[in-house]
Amino acid sequence: MHNLVKPTKLMTRRYEASVVKLAKAGRGVRPFEAGFYHDHRLDEFVNFSFRFNRPLNHALVEALIKLDDYYHWLTNLDHFDYTLFDPDWLFNHYTLYFKNKFRESKPLEQSLRKLALKSSDPRLGQLYIDVYTPSLD
Repeated sequence: MHNLVKPTKLMTRRYEASVVKLAKAGRGVRPFEAGFYHDHRLDEFVNFSFRFNRPLNHALVEALIKLDDYYHWLTNLDHFDYTLFDPDWLFNHYTLYFKNKFRESKPLEQSLRKLALKSSDPRLGQLYIDVYTPSLD
């Protein structure tokens, strides 16, 4: 579906309004999931915004931040307190557009580099290479 259907202003506003409403409703019940809170519908809208280089609505950002530190980080990569960072966040909704957004953040790059060098988790080193090493194409 990539580039087959272009978003219209009206549909984007409706989509955003539904996501703001969802975020303001607070945390949903997740009986079988542990760890940080996330909702794929919220992540998909953030991905949509990253894809079209749209700033996130202030009301949405405020609602997201109340849900979990994951959303605080995701909406503020450059000014997040990385002592609170959970590397699992990187793998939650790892799309091309998230990757591109990650690439723009120097504080994330520095934090991920430190984590990758200290960690025994090979995914962190591979993700660092994938995000921050220029491609040869």
